Amino acid sequence: MANDFTLHIDLQNIPSDTSRAKEKLNNVTNVNSGSSAAEKSDNTGIIKAAKTVGLISLGKQVVSSATNYTTYKLSTYGSRYGDSARQNEINNMMTITSAGLSFVTSTAGGAIAGATLGPIGAAVGAAIGAVSSVVGRVVDIIKNNEEYNRKRDIERISENRSFERLGLLASDRNRR
Repeated sequence: MANDFTLHIDLQNIPSDTSRAKEKLNNVTNVNSGSSAAEKSDNTGIIKAAKTVGLISLGKQVVSSATNYTTYKLSTYGSRYGDSARQNEINNMMTITSAGLSFVTSTAGGAIAGATLGPIGAAVGAAIGAVSSVVGRVVDIIKNNEEYNRKRDIERISENRSFERLGLLASDRNRR
């Protein structure tokens, strides 16, 4: 049926990005090879942070690749199966999912950025990330609403001009 579809995510095509990320991570973590014992103990926190950031970056690359593939497959569903109504439903779901992921990403990014100042910094960073994401979404909604109103006004003006040319306006009825 045209309503049934499967989603296949092929993670075999990702190794080139992941291998480069692993090499960068190994270069960062091999800093202690010729250091003294005191320097090695001082660098352990830095190395743990670098590994964490490297793993987060690697995870982002994997998720980004899978998301791009999924987005491509879902965005072409209507043209592949000729079902434009289902394509509109999929587009709406993708828009809502994108907004949710944007919120989560902004909140997590703020938490990671604030984590250098400890748990309180992480909480403050997460709050700032969440607020900035919500404010950005509100601004987008307002812009879309203004664009819709502008297009609607242009259509009304065009329609009124057409009626005026034909003499069909109520204000022009008794003037002749």
